[in-house]
Amino acid sequence: YKQYFALTWLGVAGADQELLYGAYVSPGGQGDAGSWPLCDLARWIKKHGLPKGRWINADEAFKGSESCITPYPGSLGSDHRKANFNHFKSGLRMPVEQCFGRNYGLWGVFWRPSRMGIDRFPHLVSACFKLSNFMLRYKEAEREQDRCDEEPFRADDGSERSFDDVRAMLKRNYVADPVATGLPRAAPRRRNGRWTLPSGQARWHRAAMMDSSALRDTLADRVVTWGRVRPGGQPGTVAGA
Repeated sequence: YKQYFALTWLGVAGADQELLYGAYVSPGGQGDAGSWPLCDLARWIKKHGLPKGRWINADEAFKGSESCITPYPGSLGSDHRKANFNHFKSGLRMPVEQCFGRNYGLWGVFWRPSRMGIDRFPHLVSACFKLSNFMLRYKEAEREQDRCDEEPFRADDGSERSFDDVRAMLKRNYVADPVATGLPRAAPRRRNGRWTLPSGQARWHRAAMMDSSALRDTLADRVVTWGRVRPGGQPGTVAGA
């Protein structure tokens, strides 16, 4: 995307592969670490923190903190404690990668360049992920029980249901988080004939990104305590021991 016009879209997914939050926050040339502090969710977490035992599992493109855990950077060499932690942390990220891969495979609008205006495309992305969440929640057994694979699209008299009926069914089965800001509020806006991102987005300098986290060190020590070792690796030792 660095050679073309693009927008950075950030999403947060849960362990059940559902998308929990998404927002457009910066031009496509800006990296994930610089884009994350600009979104409403990051600012809210910085102010209020997360409940004890809760943290965001991010990859190496983000800045590590007490609420956002990233892998240990660089070549770890013989540091088996850090290498083992990185291995098991990476495994926990699989549902996140599957969430985005699943949506890419489900919706053909992501397979080709879009001719839709950038003021509308964020809403399309939001709709695709909401429908994906609905499909995950409405599992096969429940669809069979309610006969929703056929009945929702037919009226009592046998005629086809209208789009309004289907829309009402989706609203009953998908309740959006009223607190989450989501895509629409973070969408670009047209100002003086030009497309711009929401104002007030400060520059984020990579030089200020010192990657450190006491919580990450604690989790790495727990991996050692629990005796977890990556395939082909060796047991680590608790820091300071």
